[in-house]
Amino acid sequence: VAENGIMSGVSAREFAPNAGFSRAMLAQTLYAMSGKPAVKAESTFADVAANAWYADAVNWAAEKGYVSGVGDGKFEPNRNITRQEMAVMFYGMLFGTDSILAEDDIKLALGAFKDGDTVASWAREAVAVCYISGIMVGDNGSFKPTDLLSRAQLAQVFRSFYETQLTFALDEL
Repeated sequence: VAENGIMSGVSAREFAPNAGFSRAMLAQTLYAMSGKPAVKAESTFADVAANAWYADAVNWAAEKGYVSGVGDGKFEPNRNITRQEMAVMFYGMLFGTDSILAEDDIKLALGAFKDGDTVASWAREAVAVCYISGIMVGDNGSFKPTDLLSRAQLAQVFRSFYETQLTFALDEL
């Protein structure tokens, strides 16, 4: 991810693999991966200032439907992102906002995890799709939906995401 400009280190010589990754940082990374397209909408989140370094990224992600906030009109940009929140954002990047799985398929996929029944209702399909596609595979039989993602785990998700995108492109050919 560093070599391909997806993520950078926390300094010139340190990646900090065990450090967390904020919701704003993930929105900014996905926005940059998409070529930083023009943003049409103003912020719908009270805690995203128009001049914040992540404002365009968060507004773009909201405009696309990749994020919807945490309630009360807030995004909580500085809070570290959870595994299920990550799944929702990647699901949105891959498949948009339309449902692509039947409920039985979601239940089957989540049943692969000891804690599959603890995935939030708003993240169930996203976690199932990320698992089925190999983007996020869990940890020792558990998904750990509310655990925070480390930079190293995020780097692996980006690698898996890239490989999934490559597979889709090759399948189309």
